[in-house]
Parts: sequence; C-alpha cells; structure tokens
Amino acid sequence: MGDVARYYIKDPLLLKFIDTGCYCWSLVPADMIPIINAGMVFSDRHYGGVNYPEGGLGKIAQKLAEALQKAGSQIQYQARVTKIITE
Repeated sequence: MGDVARYYIKDPLLLKFIDTGCYCWSLVPADMIPIINAGMVFSDRHYGGVNYPEGGLGKIAQKLAEALQKAGSQIQYQARVTKIITE
C-alpha cells in the first residue's frame, strides 16, 4: 500500500493519515500492508459506517469461548500448550 500511495500522492499530511489508518488497523505502517487490506481499512470507515460488534472486538472471542464451553470444550487460559487434541 505504501509504495502505491507514495507513487500517486505527494501530500505529506495525507500520506501520514494513510500510514496512521493502516497502523491503527493492522499495527504496521502502510508500506508493510497489502493494498487489499488497506482498502478494507478505509472503506470500513466510509461505506455504511464502521461495523464492529457491540461491546468491542473482544465480544467475538467471548462468544466463541462461550459456545465452545457449551459444546463441552474446556478452555485453559495462560496454560502452556504441549498437545492439541482435535477429536
């Protein structure tokens, strides 16, 4: 993304905005993010507004953990993984 942005855009403030947006979304600057991902970063903010789960992104993990436990799985936090059983 960074190479494409710097090829077409010369305004340093706009480039900084692009870098900041990419970093906030993916924790890397624009020159390290694929352009398809950067497109999602900016379209998510403009087309139809921002669409995140109510209560934040952590709700996805929380609901997944609840469903796994309801299905009989056991979740151990901060435990060292030595083997993964898929049966």
